[in-house]
Amino acid sequence: ERWLPKLLISPAFVDSVLFFYGLTAWVVMVSFTGSEGLLEMSWVGLKQYVRLFNDDNWFRSLWNLLVFAPIVVGVPMALGCFLAILLDQKIRFEGGFRTLYLYPLALSWVVAGTIWRWLLSPEFGIEAWLHGLGFVNARFDWIVQPNRSIFALALVAVWHSTGFVMAMFIAGLRGVDDSVF
Repeated sequence: ERWLPKLLISPAFVDSVLFFYGLTAWVVMVSFTGSEGLLEMSWVGLKQYVRLFNDDNWFRSLWNLLVFAPIVVGVPMALGCFLAILLDQKIRFEGGFRTLYLYPLALSWVVAGTIWRWLLSPEFGIEAWLHGLGFVNARFDWIVQPNRSIFALALVAVWHSTGFVMAMFIAGLRGVDDSVF
């Protein structure tokens, strides 16, 4: 009876070690070979890393990651926590608000991306709508501006994930017994 839990968890533990650490070691090993798409087991040492750090696209990608990641992680965490705290106050129409917040989760990333592409498109999105209302100088062309497109992508990711984060926070808040306080 003492060994049963360890015996039952051991396949998951072995899989985790094999697939996480084993595949990480495999990727590191392949990074020192001459592979450029197809696996080529010719050892080249640090040549691939020298090539990587001489590539301007690498630094642009790294910069985009440093801009994108804090927005896509931080904003949904803060906004989801705030919404969960509001919903935890037992407000009226809580089910309706929860449905509204969780609606983006019901859409696939492909559908959400298509809808947002339409909204952010200068030709027939929000900018075209504003021009139709008479605001001819309005510009909402984030998706086509190279220095703003990362923020358009972040906006979509925040919209898509905030409801899920809110659901996780509300589950945690509702799981805490009121008698503790």
